[in-house]
Amino acid sequence: MSDKRRPAAGGRNSGSGAGLTADLEVRRGEFRLRAALTVAPGETLGVVGPNGAGKTTLLAAVAGTLDERAGTTLTGSIAVGARELTALPAWRRRVGYVEQKPRLFPHLDAADNISFGLRAHGMRRRPARALAAEWLERVGLPGRDRARASELSGGQQQRVALARALAHTPEVVLLDEAFAALDMDSAAGLRELVRDELARLQVPALMVTHDGDDLDALADRVLALDRGQVVDRAPVAPDPGPAESGREVRGTVTADGGVVVAPHHRNTLPPGTEVILRVVR
Repeated sequence: MSDKRRPAAGGRNSGSGAGLTADLEVRRGEFRLRAALTVAPGETLGVVGPNGAGKTTLLAAVAGTLDERAGTTLTGSIAVGARELTALPAWRRRVGYVEQKPRLFPHLDAADNISFGLRAHGMRRRPARALAAEWLERVGLPGRDRARASELSGGQQQRVALARALAHTPEVVLLDEAFAALDMDSAAGLRELVRDELARLQVPALMVTHDGDDLDALADRVLALDRGQVVDRAPVAPDPGPAESGREVRGTVTADGGVVVAPHHRNTLPPGTEVILRVVR
């Protein structure tokens, strides 16, 4: 496995240095999410599980973007260090959130999208746009500062969304399938950029993914959800490689009959079965 905590060259630790703790329950109709977790400063917790397990709902609860108008209720506690977030609106939480869709502001160009959080926290427009231009270069879009969302491809929009989430030095980073819209080479490069930036900031991160490469590159631990419940917690094991072929790895059987070790390791067994998976490659 790659070294996930290599600091960015010349970077300065400018994060809060506080961990994330959450003990929460979200109800929406008949669905209930119940989760308790802790994520240390500089640590990334991967969140895996089948569709409908509550992964995106968990991130939305931390971000403060649950739609209470749709009958969704949140109880419990979410905190960064001693700062309680639960009652705060999203804009006061200092969360960098990259959702499955980029959700760029269509009336703003790429630089103003990235600098939106910077300006909201007091930076003047000219230096904010200058910093945004630096971020555009870092995510592989040099010179596209005046491009609007309609002029960018889906993958390019996701790069801008990543830059926007990281540029304002958030206290928590949330990644929801953040690399899924990117080609293989672009995804690998941006995983490295995100890994280095998280190491520099030393902030906690939650990452929802179905891609084992995301876990290998970024995650320190994995939390598995199924039907709104935490069904497993484990550190991320290094790739066994051919020399270790045949070693035994624990897996978790989800309610849909799948075995979760990493999202690309699945089999079909009756729900509730206790299993040991043997790596055979």
